[in-house]
Amino acid sequence: MVVAAMAALAGMASAQEQAGQIISNTQSIRPILATNCFPCHGPDENTREADLRLDTAKGATKDLGGHQAIAPGTPYESEILVRILETDPVLKIPPPVSHKTLKPEQVALLLYWIAHCAEYEQHWAFVSPKRPAVPELPSELAGWSDHPVDRFVAQQLKQMGLAPAAPAEPEVLVRRLYLDLIGL
Repeated sequence: MVVAAMAALAGMASAQEQAGQIISNTQSIRPILATNCFPCHGPDENTREADLRLDTAKGATKDLGGHQAIAPGTPYESEILVRILETDPVLKIPPPVSHKTLKPEQVALLLYWIAHCAEYEQHWAFVSPKRPAVPELPSELAGWSDHPVDRFVAQQLKQMGLAPAAPAEPEVLVRRLYLDLIGL
């Protein structure tokens, strides 16, 4: 049963890979683990069970007596996937008493992430922001605006199949400013 389920999940994960999806720990995996796993295996030492910590790479990949909760690059050897797919309620995680369940898409995301080295990213608040390259203005909008913010807006509008509105007359801009300032 577990082998068949893992094979089906591998098919879902390979479909995600073919679609060119990049799985981010911070955006995709951490919310799954935070909701379903961190209550018992998170940063709180008072509620942590089995001396397993899944919120850090060191804790998730440490040797647990011949196996690892997360074995980067080898999802079929990762105890977390084996236990998620387990049918015995005593061994299954999250345990039935927690009333938490993982959707097949979430399990497939975990499988894909573990198969692709299970990289733990630093929290976004601790990562220095990087200035993105300013996109070129589409040729059909040449002369529309030279401001870098407008170039990002124009790029997004083009992707949506839209065109920017014509510039407003000075009288209209003054009226908008007046209405904005007096709160109407």
